[in-house]
Amino acid sequence: MSSAKQRVILVTGANKGIGFEVIKKLLEESSASSNNLILLGSRDLKRGQDALLQLVTVNIRDRLKASNMKFDRYKFIVQCIIGENKGQGVKYSCRCLWDADTDGMAK
Repeated sequence: MSSAKQRVILVTGANKGIGFEVIKKLLEESSASSNNLILLGSRDLKRGQDALLQLVTVNIRDRLKASNMKFDRYKFIVQCIIGENKGQGVKYSCRCLWDADTDGMAK
């Protein structure tokens, strides 16, 4: 376990423009071993949620493409769902889809 302190990074106005790009860059530079907590701030809850879903989806897709798993022939569609149930914490679900007609490994 790393003994590094957790850094809390709050980016306001993160649903568009400069704030959105800052969050995107932070996600690109972060790794599984980093101990950062990145918070996305937005005045409009719905726009903030939409931005978060877009950022997580793009981040997963890019990490799949960059992996050593030789997926270069395949197109990725990544769908993420993030929600909260009665204030009990955040739950998320992600799945990746591909086209069975054009992607030879999917039968």
